[in-house]
Amino acid sequence: IGNPELQWETTNAVDVAADFELMESRISGTIGYYHQKVTDMLFQVPVPTSSGIFSNNPTIWDNVGDMKNYGFEVSLNVAVINSSAFKWNVGFNFTTNRNELIKLNNDNDELYNVRTNGLVTSVGQPLSFFRLARYAGIDPQGGYELIQEMDLERFNETGERVPTGNLIPASRANLQQHLFDNTDKTTLPTYFGGFNTSATYKNIDVSLFFAFQGGNYIFDNAEFSSTFIGAPQLRSDVVNNTWTPENPNAEYPRLVWNRLFDIVDENGAVIDENERFDPQRNGQRHDKFLYKGDFVRLRTLSVGYTLPQNIIEKLHLKRLRVYVMGNNLLTITGYDGYDPEAVITGGDFQNRNINQGWLGVQLPQVRTYSAGVNIGF
Repeated sequence: IGNPELQWETTNAVDVAADFELMESRISGTIGYYHQKVTDMLFQVPVPTSSGIFSNNPTIWDNVGDMKNYGFEVSLNVAVINSSAFKWNVGFNFTTNRNELIKLNNDNDELYNVRTNGLVTSVGQPLSFFRLARYAGIDPQGGYELIQEMDLERFNETGERVPTGNLIPASRANLQQHLFDNTDKTTLPTYFGGFNTSATYKNIDVSLFFAFQGGNYIFDNAEFSSTFIGAPQLRSDVVNNTWTPENPNAEYPRLVWNRLFDIVDENGAVIDENERFDPQRNGQRHDKFLYKGDFVRLRTLSVGYTLPQNIIEKLHLKRLRVYVMGNNLLTITGYDGYDPEAVITGGDFQNRNINQGWLGVQLPQVRTYSAGVNIGF
């Protein structure tokens, strides 16, 4: 089906920058600021089931609203040493990004599909922030997970999501209601950049390139899915690290089948039997598995050797360089999942744009080694 009211998305951009050079161009760089306002954003929205078209979660293109992006960009290049025998160059770039949804062209103030994940895009807030329950440890008597209680009465009156100060079981019923907005924790990085350095000494050359980004958060859905009995596989750190009366301070809850727990009072007396503790929908989970996505990665390391000119001339060549190279050799991050830089590339438009950061088992970037020869005739 078509949408006869569909329009082109429009971006109005303002970029202001200053370039500079110092010390006979041995130091150069750029300092800039950008501001973009996007109107009539194109987005694939779900087709209502009332239309009679409901196979395979159909979507239709629509103009959903307006947003803005803004930030600073800085780059710096320095020729540290520039002699005939030894040259050393250093480069650095850094970019910040902030975004905000200005309006939505529907009756709601937010985009949120609780069946897919716990990510929310709301008017007046940055894109794709996390709406999750707040994990509060393991109950010392019952061995099940706890979350912070939300003031439901205040929420029904004002829409505010504030804690009461009480801890409650992380049962399915409680996970459906006691969800808090983390508007400061979004899936998109707020800064990123790179650092490169290269040096040559006579015929030997070495170059390194580091990339970094941060300010974003990742929900490790793969870890969540491998930490309870009944999962297809278990994480190794679950072994001997679950709650027992002798080990009440364990990392993971008591071993029970199908995540059915008896809720107890402070004296250990059973209040409710066989309460479900698995979330009914993907978006109704707690933040135990929410991590910072910051990382620094050694993207490329290259070492080469260029044969001397007298040897090259005998081979009737202009240049011959041999080299070895490694990619993704080192990653420094606090994220314990497969790859902090993993992205969602398949699926629909929504998954690729506002659902980044809700990760399962995405293929990580591989470490590679290579060797080669550059020949100039």
